[in-house]
Amino acid sequence: MASWHTKNVIRTLSGYLVVDGDGEIRVYGDPEGLRSLGQALISVADLDQSALDDRECPPDDSFHQHYTIMQADGSLGGLTVGRVDEKASGRIRDCFPAV
Repeated sequence: MASWHTKNVIRTLSGYLVVDGDGEIRVYGDPEGLRSLGQALISVADLDQSALDDRECPPDDSFHQHYTIMQADGSLGGLTVGRVDEKASGRIRDCFPAV
């Protein structure tokens, strides 16, 4: 469920993007695709998680958005862009390595 708090989060990527990874992440794209990914990253980074309803993002979770992307072999895959900071406390969630 999206709210006005998430209205600036980019929901779909445009242009051409290919993601490949085997221990190293490689992102290739045309200018439109790369800008679209950049805007998606910024929109998730700028989101005020504390303003989200608990159904959109529980207090002990962090916001994330799923995207469909093309993989290097031509198949479709998924890309998740998300925050590691917990909505309520701001601490790094336990499922991520501490920094």
